[in-house]
Amino acid sequence: LSSSKQLAHSNLEQLCPHIHRCVMETLRVTAHTIGAIRFVKQDMVLQSLTHGNFLLKEGDTIAISHIVPNLDVNVWGDDASVYNLNRKEWMLQQQQQPQQQREESKKNVAGGGDKDNAAAVVDEYKFTTFSQGIHKCPGQRIAEVSICSMMAILVGNDARISYEKKENIPKISFERATLAQRDGLVKVNVLLKL
Repeated sequence: LSSSKQLAHSNLEQLCPHIHRCVMETLRVTAHTIGAIRFVKQDMVLQSLTHGNFLLKEGDTIAISHIVPNLDVNVWGDDASVYNLNRKEWMLQQQQQPQQQREESKKNVAGGGDKDNAAAVVDEYKFTTFSQGIHKCPGQRIAEVSICSMMAILVGNDARISYEKKENIPKISFERATLAQRDGLVKVNVLLKL
């Protein structure tokens, strides 16, 4: 970042496109949410493109994974499990105007979009790290901006980060049904070049 440019959340993606792509791709391949739990309100048939139909009965409990769609080759292509900063989804996301992106996303969710172009538009059913529908994380945009801002500060100050010894890092806790988190604080040392 040049010192002449003022960094604000409104221009973060334009000034730091590489950082934004890093954050989005990291969130895609390492979704920290285990998934979601939903209850079926009425009998219905769930259609799968690859595994046929499933009859869901009223009262059934459904577990939804957030990481599986993010790594699905049918959704993200043959390199779905590869960390790729230049993924077309992130490149086009930065190029498109917000209104065009919303319109394209609606077409693709409805199945009316071009399959190759559909892959380029990142909607909540493709990038599932923050869940979907009415249960989607209301803080998604805040989280993305916060992570990008922190990364810009760290990178802009040539930060060096070190962690505790691996054996001192708390184990992952599955106490919460939908979120995997550490069973305590992870101590991180940050050295900034000021």
